[in-house]
Amino acid sequence: GKEQLLDFLGYQQRVLTQSNFKLPVDSHISANSVISTLKLLQANGFDRQCLPAELGGDFDQSKFDQWVRMRMSVEDVLGAVGKTWADRLRRNVALNVQKEQAAIVPVPKKLAKAKKQIQREKEYLSFVRRPGETEMEFQKRKNACYVRRNYHRNRMENMVMQSEAKEGAKRNEALKAENKRLRDLLAQAWCIVQSLEDGKQEENSVSYTTASESIVEEI
Repeated sequence: GKEQLLDFLGYQQRVLTQSNFKLPVDSHISANSVISTLKLLQANGFDRQCLPAELGGDFDQSKFDQWVRMRMSVEDVLGAVGKTWADRLRRNVALNVQKEQAAIVPVPKKLAKAKKQIQREKEYLSFVRRPGETEMEFQKRKNACYVRRNYHRNRMENMVMQSEAKEGAKRNEALKAENKRLRDLLAQAWCIVQSLEDGKQEENSVSYTTASESIVEEI
């Protein structure tokens, strides 16, 4: 009855294995109980984690499906973190480019050339000795003009450097905030992974205990 059906099923499996893998199969493994079958399989080099629960092993299709779902969830979380960071970086770069372009005021070439010409004429007139002006007065006026020009130039350079320093500080703070946000997201992802791994280990322990109790009852 049942034993004959099992023997015939074993014969079919041996023929199928020999046909598919082109390997001779001279014997088969069987015993009177699950624990005995498991011992024979382990003695022949089979790993318990790769054997189904029906043969006393730890492999369960439902656990495999759960592991696949866990990996997909983790990859989705990590992928979302990378995508969010990349999108934010692209937006920041685009905004910075727009700000820099907006700060550049287009000036017509003719107008710019005229302004430069007027500036040169003013500087030339400033350094030309006026009628009735003594040498001492001329030198005094010229020195005062140099001092004013250097003062305004230094003031403009200081204003530019201060503006650049403020902009750099703002960018630094933004990068720090973004770095902190990414670290928090990474920590959350690792917590999710750890919780899923802990749940998996706990389920493996419970299933192993249940399988052991069932084997003891059969013996």
